[in-house]
Amino acid sequence: MRFGCYNEAQEAFRSALTAGKEIGQDMVQAAFTNGGSLPKELIMMHWSQLAPDQDIIAHMDPLPANADGSTYGTDSIRIGGSAEFVDAVLSRLKDLIHLENGRTRLAVSRSKVKPKDIGGKVKGFANASHSAECVYIHARERGPGAHAAYAFCGIVGLEDRPKLETCAHTAPLFE
Repeated sequence: MRFGCYNEAQEAFRSALTAGKEIGQDMVQAAFTNGGSLPKELIMMHWSQLAPDQDIIAHMDPLPANADGSTYGTDSIRIGGSAEFVDAVLSRLKDLIHLENGRTRLAVSRSKVKPKDIGGKVKGFANASHSAECVYIHARERGPGAHAAYAFCGIVGLEDRPKLETCAHTAPLFE
């Protein structure tokens, strides 16, 4: 028997969630509709049953050092909203700082949300808060130039530790 307007894969996904069964990525992927999306009910059920405090870094695949072009669809994070909301979310993602190391680097940007000129028309964002900002975060592998710079600065063995300092005689990047 079909529930609502779900396809067979979505019905199987819903049944497994309802029964409290472990959900594998194969089942999640099969539940996507032809349009590439899951119904809200299935998203909420799956989200509520995820194990808390999963290691984000273990699942974040850094972009190659020489990658160019769009980063859409890569392992990345976009946070938008008031400055206070952005900071609250970032405070829960502090373990990502460890991706700034001798092997990988964080590509981050944070900017104010401003009206855009699209095709000669200025498009504002009516629902944006007065202090709206947007932060993008993704990891990249370090290129060969970075390895040479580390050697020049005498920094070795940082592959799996946070990069807490730059070249000798400079202040730490963060404490």
